[in-house]
Amino acid sequence: MNSKVKKIIIIAAAAVGALYIGISLFFLGHFQFRTTLNGNNVSLKSPAAVGSELKDSASGYVLTITGRRNERDTITAEEIGLSSDFGTGISDVMKTENAFAWPASLFRDTALVSDAVVSYDQNALTEAIDGLSCFDEDNVTDPMDATYGWNGDSFEVVVEAQGSKADKEKVTEAVTAAVNGLQTTLDLDEAGCYEKPSVTSDDPSLQQTVDELNAEITSDLTLDIGAGDTLTISKDTLKDWLVVSDEKASLDSSKVSEYVSSLADEYNTIYTNRTFTTHDGNTITTAGGTYGWWLNEDETAQAIITAFSDGTHAATAVWQEEPAARGDNSQCGKGSFGGDIGSTYVEIDLDAQHVYMWVNGSCVFDTDCVSGKAAAGNATPDGVYPITYKERDAKLVGENYVSPVSYWMPFNGNVGMHDATWRSEFGGEIYLASGSHGCVNLPLSAAQTIFGYVEKGMPVVVYGGMTQEEAQAYLGQVDEQTEEEAAANAEYLANANAIAAKYGIDTTGASVNADGSVSYAIGATIYPDGHITGADGSTIVEAPAAGTTDASGTGTSVDATEAAQAAQSAAAEQAAQAAGSTDAGQ
Repeated sequence: MNSKVKKIIIIAAAAVGALYIGISLFFLGHFQFRTTLNGNNVSLKSPAAVGSELKDSASGYVLTITGRRNERDTITAEEIGLSSDFGTGISDVMKTENAFAWPASLFRDTALVSDAVVSYDQNALTEAIDGLSCFDEDNVTDPMDATYGWNGDSFEVVVEAQGSKADKEKVTEAVTAAVNGLQTTLDLDEAGCYEKPSVTSDDPSLQQTVDELNAEITSDLTLDIGAGDTLTISKDTLKDWLVVSDEKASLDSSKVSEYVSSLADEYNTIYTNRTFTTHDGNTITTAGGTYGWWLNEDETAQAIITAFSDGTHAATAVWQEEPAARGDNSQCGKGSFGGDIGSTYVEIDLDAQHVYMWVNGSCVFDTDCVSGKAAAGNATPDGVYPITYKERDAKLVGENYVSPVSYWMPFNGNVGMHDATWRSEFGGEIYLASGSHGCVNLPLSAAQTIFGYVEKGMPVVVYGGMTQEEAQAYLGQVDEQTEEEAAANAEYLANANAIAAKYGIDTTGASVNADGSVSYAIGATIYPDGHITGADGSTIVEAPAAGTTDASGTGTSVDATEAAQAAQSAAAEQAAQAAGSTDAGQ
């Protein structure tokens, strides 16, 4: 490089250096390029010039604040005691800039902040901020996150709502900055002073959730509720049961359980009373009992959840008890198909002590029975029950007994129908004092016949019969009546024997009849009024005339010898006839 070129370079460098130093010296007393102070442009201005501008701005200062709902408020210098008595504060702020680093200010913005530029009453400013319209209850609505919703056919993203709930801390910060910078306007929305939704409609996970939900809600779900009935759980219902966890949609088990519980309330008939028409056409109300529709709620709810998750959308209800039919239980009995009993069932009338076997609406068999001993508190319980099972050659074991039976058909715990070969009689009032421990005793052949008809689950309708108190009261009356009848019969017999003795009638084989008369083996019968008949029923002694008496206290109008001869003659004739009859029969 020649000396001339070197000289030019040195001169240029010196000029640039002098310029740089000159500008640096300038920025020792001025703000640098692209510089703001409390929001005001102070680029290339001296502290004195900035102070002059601030004094002009502070004079009659008014800050107008606009809210998101177009609320407008003002804060005046007078209201907050604003003054521009800032002293050396502006110069102090300017000196925070490195004057010799001014070239950097050509390429970047510098925002300076100072609370020493203006002064005001902080409490007054806080009070003014508290009174802003943006905090009035009528102007405040909470922001709403973007979410998903049902449009009637599918799920879709629901856009967020910004709301108008101002953030007190951010409003205070923005207003304070505006006052410090003597700004005349402040838009709270632009300043970001409002609470924001935490989830927006462009959130990718939200759209993924919507896609997942729509992938699951493809169709209605059907539920086979039994007895030929099918329920439809619509998409509109299913969508309310959906929950999303780990971006996977499934049914809320608690909501499914609530739905199934409502089905149980509607369809369960177990333990309910029924209107029942008996074999003779009488209408009664049955007691409860364990027969009836009984929904297994847990398993049915799980069946719905499984049908939804596996995509089949077809579930079947699970019943703990599933009767033969479904109805309103107001037309049961007399072979009808009403209610849930259907037309094939066993009817046990405890009052009549009789069992009826109904098959397909017809009574195919009936028999006398002996039910539980009512007076001892072992009455067979009323109600409608299902046949639990049936068993041949069972052994019934109780607290004080063991009874082998050929046909065992339980329907209510340990209560059931069975043969009772130890009994020679059935029906009537036997059950009151000599009934079973609760079972329904049947003749052997009858038990065999019914056993051939019944199957597990078949309904057994039990009604009538006396309670323990009723049975004890009734038997007490019977005992009392029996004692009275025995006393009366003893009196009838004594009177008749007295008359028989007067006439020499043989009293062997005396038997008191229901009308108070007494019959003897020889064929004579003596009545309470005193007249006597022979074996053929003809009168052999007339009733005594009024006012006459005999040794028995009963009057007589026939000679005693004549009466005795007549009685003996009648007895002889009866014996002859009996002998002739025997010969002819042989």
